[in-house]
Amino acid sequence: MTTTNPAAENWGITDPVIQLRILGSDVIYPLSDLGAEPTLGSSVECSIKIDDPSKQVSRRHARLVRAPEAWLVFDLSSKNGIHIDGVQQPVGALAPGTELGLGGVVLVAESAQLSALRGFLARLLGWGDDRRAQVDRALRAVRAAATRLVPLVLSGTGELVSIAASLHAHAIGRDKPFVVCDRRRREANADVRSAMNISNPPQAVRAAIGGSLCLLRRRMPSDMSSINEEFSRPNPRVQLIMCTPSEHSAGSALRSFPADPIVIPHMTDREHELDRIISEYAADAIHELGTARPTFTAEDLDWVRSRSASTLGEIEKGTRRLIALRAAGNLSSAAARLGMAPVSLSRWFARRDHLDEIRMSRTKPRQTARGKGSRRRRGKATTRTD
Repeated sequence: MTTTNPAAENWGITDPVIQLRILGSDVIYPLSDLGAEPTLGSSVECSIKIDDPSKQVSRRHARLVRAPEAWLVFDLSSKNGIHIDGVQQPVGALAPGTELGLGGVVLVAESAQLSALRGFLARLLGWGDDRRAQVDRALRAVRAAATRLVPLVLSGTGELVSIAASLHAHAIGRDKPFVVCDRRRREANADVRSAMNISNPPQAVRAAIGGSLCLLRRRMPSDMSSINEEFSRPNPRVQLIMCTPSEHSAGSALRSFPADPIVIPHMTDREHELDRIISEYAADAIHELGTARPTFTAEDLDWVRSRSASTLGEIEKGTRRLIALRAAGNLSSAAARLGMAPVSLSRWFARRDHLDEIRMSRTKPRQTARGKGSRRRRGKATTRTD
């Protein structure tokens, strides 16, 4: 009897494949109206006609068969065969994320959940033509991390843990554990503002079994032995996510687990996409908070753009809190929706209104030593509460 690799069970995207998409593009072939056994090839008589500039796709290259649990693909004695995730074989199953190679063309099998993950990665990396290949590489990295349990490395500025948690939710599932191992943070269970943190590595590994363990490059555990031991197992039980402020700084911490990072661009490089980013996070918040009516106006978008758009994490936080406030009508009810203390939410909004005053003060003549000290004390105090 063959034993299933438990690593594959970490991939939480298991809904039915509904389409094939050419890798690195938005060219999509829906499967819903093609019957039970569509054909693929270069001939116009095929159900899915593949245009391959390299001319390596045969006229009738492959056939799909709709099985009860998945689509199966069969090679039709083509000249160059079919490749499933880079491995040539005569027949294979298409799961969400499977890459089907036909000659010089690669098709990605996509489900609704995988399309949502790809959309989220595009939100992180960009929607331009020059970004499509990066989005597909990131999609491949997320799937590889979940199915083969190689490390997933995120690089960029700002709060990367929230992005790691969102990728975990998309790829593995919100019901699976997501644990941060940060020796500088206090021990804490997960809440609406932060993930669970366990600073003791052996305990963190045990708590993360079946889910993800997130490490911060600048705050690595002093003893990595338990983490290295887990990833020396034939079948690691934990997905490892490394958050690093530079795409070149992860290597020393992951000598045994090399991986290409997903590099999150700085928001200053995406000003032309800012409104779309904010709007997508707002749509997520409206859905998650279950608001019964539209609660995000053009004025709200302007508010987030000017006061809470320095990073993707800030945008997510700002849209969610503003929508909760608009839907609830008052701070106390909004805080209850968010699972926060009303005073924390009040201070968060007050700080962002005060930021405009701080910016204006920087253009004024230099103040006295007493004035400067007071401003420093105010700034230091406000950083304690999020």
